[in-house]
Amino acid sequence: DFAAPDDAASLALYNGDRVSSGIAAAIIHNRGNSHELEGMRNIGWAGETGGFVNFWPTPWMRLRVETLKGIFGEDGLLVNTSADVVSRQGKWMFTAGPRFRWADDHYNGTYFGVTPGESLASRRYAPFLAQAGPMLAGAEAGMEYKLFSRWRLTLNGTYHRLLGDAAKSPLVRRAGTPDQFAIASGVRFLLN
Repeated sequence: DFAAPDDAASLALYNGDRVSSGIAAAIIHNRGNSHELEGMRNIGWAGETGGFVNFWPTPWMRLRVETLKGIFGEDGLLVNTSADVVSRQGKWMFTAGPRFRWADDHYNGTYFGVTPGESLASRRYAPFLAQAGPMLAGAEAGMEYKLFSRWRLTLNGTYHRLLGDAAKSPLVRRAGTPDQFAIASGVRFLLN
């Protein structure tokens, strides 16, 4: 019943003792073009689909690989990898582990590239052709409380460091930072 908050939505088609695999999908929020991004193209909502494999080498450690391909809004390819230590203590579950993401040139170009037209319109960013390569590395930690049999309360924190062309992008260097922090809380419902 473990799913990390940054896992793509998944449906297992195979469930073995220590391995599961299936289909995965994700939605990416739109990126507007106001304030610091004035002159850049508006990137609407995007959808990705693909697959995942989970491997549990021990009862307390999960390794996961997801491969996602953009189907609308962007057509890039992402490979997400993670390793999570999972500790269950009564109604509580605590998790932590490293993250790594690789993106192709279509994905990086969509979110981190600057076309000559955008450069001219923004008057702020030099043209930048973002290539394929490592996109980020980081860590995530979380805790979950089992409220009812299928309901969970969650709290998690994430740190990502942008790498490669994502970190070199003028959008990141002038309007952001390669260090990305997030804290989230929520309610989770288990379907099965």
